[in-house]
Amino acid sequence: MTRNAGFTPGSALVSCGLATGSRRAEIVALERRDVNLDEGTIHIRHGKGDKARDATIVGDFGIWALLEWKAIQGEGWQYVFVPVNKGGVIGPDKAISADTYYNAVKEVSKVVGFDFATHDLRRSLLTELSRMGARTRDLQAQAGHAHSSTTEKYIQAADAGARRKTFRTRWG
Repeated sequence: MTRNAGFTPGSALVSCGLATGSRRAEIVALERRDVNLDEGTIHIRHGKGDKARDATIVGDFGIWALLEWKAIQGEGWQYVFVPVNKGGVIGPDKAISADTYYNAVKEVSKVVGFDFATHDLRRSLLTELSRMGARTRDLQAQAGHAHSSTTEKYIQAADAGARRKTFRTRWG
């Protein structure tokens, strides 16, 4: 694997959020033992309502980002995302706060020139998976929603051109 000099902890956070659609609190609490890069899954121990679930790491970019961050971070850490000071020093071995995650994502959004927040990553993944034909119940499980109606609220409607490609009627 080639080291990417521009790769940052914020890049890893954004990639993890976009590749899993997990909530802020779920991502910051991730422990190394919860990440299975061979299977492409993460185990969320305490989701909303204190419910555990397994979420898929969608796409190779999410796996790559977590591998890259693990290589930079090194071995022996309990938490996946730990504090990094302005000088780039990693540690101590404790989970970052949800605010730290939010701020890191906002920093990345400024760098790429497109304003987005942590929850937009979640919404974007669910919308994209829906457009690719994923079943609502699978999206619901990925997101950790108790009700499919909640999942459906997250999914953004396709634009008119995309709808034209999929809409069909019996009369032509």
